[in-house]
Amino acid sequence: MLFRFIKTLFLPSSGLVKEGMEFGNLVADYIGVNRKLFHTAVEFGGMGDNLILLGNWHRAGVTKRQAAEIIKRPLTYGLLTLREKYGLNSMLQEAFLAIESSLGVSSTHDADLPDLRGFIDGSWEIRLREEYGPSIDPVLTDLQRKADLGDVFAKETLGKIFFFGLSVFDDVTIYPIPEKALANLENASESGSLHAKTLLGIIYLRGWEGYKDFDKGVSILEESAEAGCPHAAFILADLYQEGVDAPKDVQSATKWYSVMGRNVVLHDKS
Repeated sequence: MLFRFIKTLFLPSSGLVKEGMEFGNLVADYIGVNRKLFHTAVEFGGMGDNLILLGNWHRAGVTKRQAAEIIKRPLTYGLLTLREKYGLNSMLQEAFLAIESSLGVSSTHDADLPDLRGFIDGSWEIRLREEYGPSIDPVLTDLQRKADLGDVFAKETLGKIFFFGLSVFDDVTIYPIPEKALANLENASESGSLHAKTLLGIIYLRGWEGYKDFDKGVSILEESAEAGCPHAAFILADLYQEGVDAPKDVQSATKWYSVMGRNVVLHDKS
């Protein structure tokens, strides 16, 4: 088959694991939990490939605040499992107190966070397997055929495959290929996909695989947010609220939170 040789071309990316470790450390620091304990507890709480998952979250533009909220449940389950297994020690006690203190009450904006499932979970991968079966061969062939005919969803999906990678098929695991990810996401973005446009903005904003252009990333995210993407608006709001990659700007943060809220309402009605 045409794509049988792909497995020999795609080598595992240790960069994703490293990215997941670094992002997980930031999340642990945000919550106030010991870093090593955080990663161990999350794994015991049911997130076996947590470094890969965290790495993908980071690539998708998930912030440490969002990640902390999402990961709160498996982290707590993991800590409880460790307590049952080894008993309560001072580090575990401090971790429980930190979770209660930092995550027990949501911030003003957290209650209205946009639905990120299309960006951070693997449901789109599962749907591909359900539609095409256990082999990768027909997936890439059919998606490319549809993309060449102008299908926006096919263009977007190809971009996501080469951005996040694809590991749900029996014969081949595809690892991220920056050039193919960028080309397909740009193609889908130009065809009207806000999902692809937002991922494209994140790539330039974060400098994924060397594609760093902060101003271009902000500009693309602003276009996506104004066009109706709540996730793009949240990334911009968080950017100005946190003041890490850009100067703190309360007025700009408030503006983009407002746009996010508007987009969430429009998204729910659509």
